[in-house]
Amino acid sequence: MVHLDITRDAVPTENVPVYISVDIDSLIWKTNRLHLKASINIHMAPYMQAKPPINTHNRTYVNLLKPQTDIQRANNEYTTYDRFKVSSIPHIHFGHLQGGINVWIAFPSMTHKQQDSPYFATQILILVHDRWFAFILIPAIKKIYGRGSKEYVNHSSQEYRARAAGKTETRLVDRIKLQELQNQIHTIIREDRDEDLNIFGSFFFLMDIRGIKLTNKDRDHQRNDPFEVLPDVIPALDFDYMSKPGNGECVIDLGISASPEPNQPMVGLWNLTKVDASFAQAGTNTPRLFNVATLADYGAVSAEYPIDRASVIQMRYCMAYN
Repeated sequence: MVHLDITRDAVPTENVPVYISVDIDSLIWKTNRLHLKASINIHMAPYMQAKPPINTHNRTYVNLLKPQTDIQRANNEYTTYDRFKVSSIPHIHFGHLQGGINVWIAFPSMTHKQQDSPYFATQILILVHDRWFAFILIPAIKKIYGRGSKEYVNHSSQEYRARAAGKTETRLVDRIKLQELQNQIHTIIREDRDEDLNIFGSFFFLMDIRGIKLTNKDRDHQRNDPFEVLPDVIPALDFDYMSKPGNGECVIDLGISASPEPNQPMVGLWNLTKVDASFAQAGTNTPRLFNVATLADYGAVSAEYPIDRASVIQMRYCMAYN
């Protein structure tokens, strides 16, 4: 057996300058009212892929109300709610903006597990896709545009699918019409009597932006605060609106980088024993350890915070890695 002690080659860093920088790498916004500063390309035909848009847990959750039991209904009691991962809620593509900003729409009323399986069924069937477009979205699009625009939007779901030819077919909707569109969607679902459109009720939107680290990092010549830089680099988003808790929940991936600047090349590694103790002091759940190769005590650490603590400190997940 070979025992490797990498600490024998450790270089003290007390006198090595370390550059600390902060950045935002990704952003997730959950809202029941989509509010933007720019136009959005809205999908007009099913955009099916092998997996749903969110196919892994992205550290975000929603609380869903349970249906009232007969006893609760008889006693006029409030129902209770359960906490679900957003990745377990059935959802489909809704639209996209410039800059790689994706918007999905989720339907909590469809939440259920696969038959004889512990896993949630999040991939929505093509027949359900068709109902969304044929009975809700396309009629709503037709209603928000006047007589001079009818020839551009007066198509059936089959015509849009034919135009798409297996790809995407979108319509550009400006921010004002977007508000009208959402009103029309709610009205169509609420007033439906024949098509069982209530499965689309209580929908909410999910906005996902990834890989934006370099747009707000190392911009000292402008501003040090990445929160002040974001409105400049992503002008399509209304960050004032998004920051208000009543308008939804905005979850960001905030990164803090410590970059030594020595005279000789160096490689830094996290000591898992010390980082694990730090996470315990912070009050996280039991962390997951990711060892580097066969090194027993070096690598990466990740952990979520308990629900009650996360709501107080406004941190949901923590990770230390190289």
